[in-house]
Amino acid sequence: MLIGESNTVFEMRRFLQQADLSETVLVGGESGTGRMGMVRRICQKAGVKPCDYLGKVAVFDAANRPDEAFYETVKQHQFIITDSRAVFDKIAKLITHSLWIAPLRDRVEDIPLLVEYFSEKVGDHQWSIPPLIDKLLSYWWPLNVFELKRIITSESGVEYLPWEHKNAFLAGLSVKELISLKMQKYWESLELGNAPGEFFHLFLDSVEREFIESALHHCDNSRQKTAQLLDIHRNTLTKKMKRLGMS
Repeated sequence: MLIGESNTVFEMRRFLQQADLSETVLVGGESGTGRMGMVRRICQKAGVKPCDYLGKVAVFDAANRPDEAFYETVKQHQFIITDSRAVFDKIAKLITHSLWIAPLRDRVEDIPLLVEYFSEKVGDHQWSIPPLIDKLLSYWWPLNVFELKRIITSESGVEYLPWEHKNAFLAGLSVKELISLKMQKYWESLELGNAPGEFFHLFLDSVEREFIESALHHCDNSRQKTAQLLDIHRNTLTKKMKRLGMS
């Protein structure tokens, strides 16, 4: 059963209906999104034991990227699993059945239903109360559905969810590292047909807007003080705010 109501879950259900063992199958996504679970479901749908096909799975994650020779023989594998969007896009051009599973943080509408499902399995509904659900919705889920399951089904699950460490983690990163994290996500989600320059300007505008909003808050919304703090003319600040759609 595929739990959720996001577009990703609908795509997973449709993919499961269409994919079969007559052709190579490509499944991509971050660790913990359910890539191997999809492999097992396809095998079960075909009436074969998943373990019989484990030797036909090629895994290409961060530390194990394919070389050019691999792409020439890609269809010799029954299943190909990867966490790299670049690798996924390159291989997807060569095969018919391919699916990229979005990370849990990008489909938070699935979280309440997943919590209910995992809670039913262990008979523990403590996570269903609004304050805890809100915390689950605000968490960034680096290990995705696997991590959510571990938390909900473990007696000490709350210890696996370090909310209090999030700010410390982010504060410990340099500006360059923070931008690199942001840009990695940017390039992975780059839509075909959109010029990278458009994203470049959108990114710069978003950073400038956040910086100005923070400065305004620090200066009690005084434009004069904010302009002095940023070492720019007040008229320049006003023009920037107008361009960025700030009141």
